[in-house]
Amino acid sequence: MKKYNSFNLKWLVLWILIPLLTFSIAFGCAYAYFTATAKDKQGDFSTAMIRVNIADGMTTQAVSTDNDITTYILPGSRVQVSGRVQNTGSARIYVILEYRVMVQDEVNYAERGYYTLSGTRIEQNTQGEYITPASEIEAGDDTQFTLSYTFDPEIYDNSFVGKVVNIKVIAHAIQYANIADGVTATNLLIDKGESDMQMLRVSSNDETLGSVSQTGSFLVGQTVTLTASANDNVEFLGWRAGSTDGEWVSDELEYTFTVQPTSPNVYYAIFRDLSTSPLSYTYSGSNATVRATNPSTLSGELRIPSMVNNNGNEYSVTAIYSSSNSNTGAFHSAPITSAYIPSSVTSIGAYAFRSCRNMTDLTIQSNVVSIGQNAFEYCEDLSDVVIPASVTNIGTYAFSGTLYLDTVTFEQGSTISTLSDGIFSISGLQSINIPDSVTSIGSQAFVQSNRLRSISLPANLTSIGASAFVDCTSLTSITIPSKVTSIGNSAFSGCTAVSMINFNATNMSDLSEDNNVFMNVGRDTAGTILNVGANVTRIPNYIFCTPNSGANAPNITILNFAEDSVCSSIGTMAFVDCIYLSQITIPENVISIQDDAFWNCAGLTEINFNATNMTDCTTTSDLFGAAGKESTGITVNVGANVTRIPDYLFYPYGGNQHIPNIDSINFAHGSECTEIGDFAFYNCQP
Repeated sequence: MKKYNSFNLKWLVLWILIPLLTFSIAFGCAYAYFTATAKDKQGDFSTAMIRVNIADGMTTQAVSTDNDITTYILPGSRVQVSGRVQNTGSARIYVILEYRVMVQDEVNYAERGYYTLSGTRIEQNTQGEYITPASEIEAGDDTQFTLSYTFDPEIYDNSFVGKVVNIKVIAHAIQYANIADGVTATNLLIDKGESDMQMLRVSSNDETLGSVSQTGSFLVGQTVTLTASANDNVEFLGWRAGSTDGEWVSDELEYTFTVQPTSPNVYYAIFRDLSTSPLSYTYSGSNATVRATNPSTLSGELRIPSMVNNNGNEYSVTAIYSSSNSNTGAFHSAPITSAYIPSSVTSIGAYAFRSCRNMTDLTIQSNVVSIGQNAFEYCEDLSDVVIPASVTNIGTYAFSGTLYLDTVTFEQGSTISTLSDGIFSISGLQSINIPDSVTSIGSQAFVQSNRLRSISLPANLTSIGASAFVDCTSLTSITIPSKVTSIGNSAFSGCTAVSMINFNATNMSDLSEDNNVFMNVGRDTAGTILNVGANVTRIPNYIFCTPNSGANAPNITILNFAEDSVCSSIGTMAFVDCIYLSQITIPENVISIQDDAFWNCAGLTEINFNATNMTDCTTTSDLFGAAGKESTGITVNVGANVTRIPDYLFYPYGGNQHIPNIDSINFAHGSECTEIGDFAFYNCQP
């Protein structure tokens, strides 16, 4: 046993043995129960009974060796043991606390020997006990005590490199007493600080397949680079932490990280023999293209290697095979549940994962530049996708048919410019952040994505393709950005839940009569409000026009122009057959309203006319033909600054069936109107 630091050993022996000889027969065995609390790194507490040993010749009684206070620390940690001891007996007693330091094996965490503190270093011995200074407890005392020790990182010599995972500390009390009424100790606490050093071991899952480097002791905050090297005809899959089944931390041959107090102590390079691999490769230069030998034999997690050694030559896996046939993709219909695409890959080929219907998780590391057409089509169970900023091209229908897709996230810094045709068509998509770099959305890009509730179109968007958002029946609002110049046929047709449209395009091209861009929009709502932005100078021809006399009309009920609107022109048939439109306001800067602009707006009840310098219309203009025919009548309110009502403004070209149902005309108080043009209200009758 070691010397006690607080008193001379010979006096301790006499002090114990004399009372023992005097009182051992009379009083028999002494024992005590200790209630203890152990605090772990996260601050959680657990209660245990501490064993009590009766010393030298007396019976040893253990409450339970399994219930000792136990904690695990790292090199450089501080260990503190504190508690309360009550001596209810009539003689002095001693309570001695022990540290038992055990080195644990890095593979299976079994205890592999006892080590003890000896001087300034840890040395291996047979008992593994280090006796701390004793606490003297006089008779009748109720004593609080604290004993602590800091495990200096420098106490570890080279023999510990690659062996120390952590240190197991057990604290318990030993009673030396010659009385039967014993001692009780409560609130025994182990408290540990953070580590200043980590012991790292680097290995491989199979040393016959590859080698690794960089094992040693590293200070917290130090940068470490681990290196793996594959033998001939071996794949490298990446690095795992903690065990060969631990968390994947890197797919690169060189893994660099900063040591933290909580960093794992062991890292494994994971290799696989090419002869047992389910993958096959083609080689070009220093690069390899990968595909499954037989996709149907795959299952569970698919992790694509970043490097393969073939006959002594190392190849970086840079591409996933691209097929020209929809049924022969690299992993077509493979029954996998997840796929990991490493940072070495720059290209994911056409049809690569098509019909991998059970795949729920997909990880695409940075450096992928292109994703081929139909690459993930019909991956029905895929839930979330993160598109790296490195991706600049995604092929047509790449994620089509992903029925349970929830979110798509483009990483910050993305420079992709086009969302291609059908890219997220018939998907379960609910949320997507389209990068500001996107200028074009292809045809059918989001068609029948009926769980998509909202979408923010980027400010730089210039083109929206035909049927891009057809039947997105959960979409509640649409905002057309200012730079949009073209919108394809039926782009938003069937978006029946839309209650608001914000139209901000300042230089949009005219459409044709059969474009049907907003057909049936808002039909499942109480009404859709259309807001025209302040900087919009012109409403394009046919923009809200629908065929069949309003049978498929958008449910636009109110048309608002921004208060400071600069709009000067409303195009031909812009609102033809908008039969649900009940209220419109013509802003003061409007100079021209082209033919049939509001023809057959049958539900119209209010027109606020504020144009102060509008040009005259003609007999064939028929701007408000058949307007209000299904309403109780239209009230026309003329703004105070209007000086003249243009010729033929409400003239019904085409006979009585085109007469607008105007039942009242109001001029604002203080009106400056001095002239009403020729035939302005010709034949208007309720």
